[in-house]
Amino acid sequence: MEIRRVPVSKLNPAAYNPRKDLQPGDAEYQKLARSLEQFGCVEPVVWNERTGNVVGGHQRLKILLAAGLRQEGPNLISCPTCGRCQVDLFRIAQETEAALGSCQKDIKIAIMGCAVNGPGEARDADIGIAGGKGEMLLFRKGEPLRKVPEGEAVAALMAEVDRL
Repeated sequence: MEIRRVPVSKLNPAAYNPRKDLQPGDAEYQKLARSLEQFGCVEPVVWNERTGNVVGGHQRLKILLAAGLRQEGPNLISCPTCGRCQVDLFRIAQETEAALGSCQKDIKIAIMGCAVNGPGEARDADIGIAGGKGEMLLFRKGEPLRKVPEGEAVAALMAEVDRL
């Protein structure tokens, strides 16, 4: 699965959506809004790139838009991990996402589990890091820049984001 941020203008609520169109004040709407506020959007809105139609997540999208969903900014991608991953990828991805909180740059950032395949799989990312044993490889557009200790990876990545 690839998770991407796309402009909201590309997302069309599908006319054939079989679910009830929730409205502010509806108990289900309020429950979903509280969940999104407390936990964030843990399930992405799924869309058909060819048609632009939303396939899943109509109500989440509606609530996020009402809450002021940001349409631009960094796009953080991460691999699902495999047996070669020797770093705490989920922690690193969460720290990176938190560090990007106020970033408004339209860039793609990759957090990959291994330095063997990561830079190549994420070569279209503007900047990224890929795991090794206790260290991470910092790369730009798939080209290695340097190795950094795992504990310094997010700071090194954010320094490169600032340079972009």
